[in-house]
Amino acid sequence: MLLEMEEGMRALGKASLKELSAADLVALDSLTTEVTGVNEFTKL
Repeated sequence: MLLEMEEGMRALGKASLKELSAADLVALDSLTTEVTGVNEFTKL
């Protein structure tokens, strides 16, 4: 799983996992949004 996280981090233009913030992430359901405070993904 670490390799997938590193690949996603690089895709976002980040050099370190420490640079990631909630603004870089989305939740796939409302429960995860409530628990984490990360915005929920909405289809365009």
